[in-house]
Amino acid sequence: MKAMLLAAGLGTRFQPQTLKKAKPALPFLNLPMIYYSTFLLNQLQVKSFVYNTFHLPETVRRTFQPAEGSSHEIKDWLEGLTFQDSFDGPKILGSGGGLKRAEPYFTGEKNLLLMNADEIILPQNLAAFQQLLTTHEQSSGLATLAVMKHPEVGHQFGGIWCDSNHRVVEIGKKPTRPGLTGWHFIGLQVLNSKIFSFIESDQEKNIFYDVMNPLLEKYEVYAHPVSCHWYETGNLQSYLNATEECLKLISFNGSNYLNHLLSELRPEDSLQQIHGHPVYGNSEFQRACQQGILEGFAVGWVPRNLKPPSFHSRILSRVVFDHNPSLLPTDMKNNLIL
Repeated sequence: MKAMLLAAGLGTRFQPQTLKKAKPALPFLNLPMIYYSTFLLNQLQVKSFVYNTFHLPETVRRTFQPAEGSSHEIKDWLEGLTFQDSFDGPKILGSGGGLKRAEPYFTGEKNLLLMNADEIILPQNLAAFQQLLTTHEQSSGLATLAVMKHPEVGHQFGGIWCDSNHRVVEIGKKPTRPGLTGWHFIGLQVLNSKIFSFIESDQEKNIFYDVMNPLLEKYEVYAHPVSCHWYETGNLQSYLNATEECLKLISFNGSNYLNHLLSELRPEDSLQQIHGHPVYGNSEFQRACQQGILEGFAVGWVPRNLKPPSFHSRILSRVVFDHNPSLLPTDMKNNLIL
């Protein structure tokens, strides 16, 4: 099965960082965010991808052309996959319109996967994600959505509102009828290719509100619960919170999915306690952090062909560094420095 990664968003809630890089290209534990979606789909045997771009498209394209100094594991992994760029054009097309623009890529395919390119999803049980594909292929449904329970459904997040058989009845902030169960959509769905016939070309469309919602009475759409860690990263604060939680996962259990992903793609990185705080990165980065004043976690890496940054007597607290930050600011607290 082929997959599409939605990577065209403006990332306005994550400015000013997203004025330099598109959100899927931002680093998360020293890997571009888009790698987390790509790696998960690859675990489901997907090897052929299309991704759409609009905002700072070159920063997304460069993620599939690793920076000098990147691990050979990343290069080997990417060489085993195929990627195609689908540029939205003069205006952003949304999740539905962007998918329609990429329709030629899926010629001859009965089903396809559609996933947000900036999701941090860490399966607790990969078999549940594999079952998502099997369940969809065995059904006659238009779509099957990966969902989980979340206390903020209907509050901070909109919901996938289902009947007792997990058939989707409504998608939105609040249900308009009683007796429905709300689920949180985690950014991954399987679609029947007939979805293309319901999307206008070159029009901005949301796959849920503009395309799927009007079809729910006539066509079957199902929610498929999965067991996973899912992290909100829509703004800097939630991103830093997610980073902190994932550092706990790394230190807590050496056999979990996150450790598997990181050991596959960045085996040179490790987690160390320096001055009583977690520092994640390669040895060059960790040595640089020993010069600083640690008051919280620090994440980053230094390419071997570059000089390490000088953190001498600088306060580092809840801070993430890109692999080659252009300029170190005075304040290195609660920040993502590109």
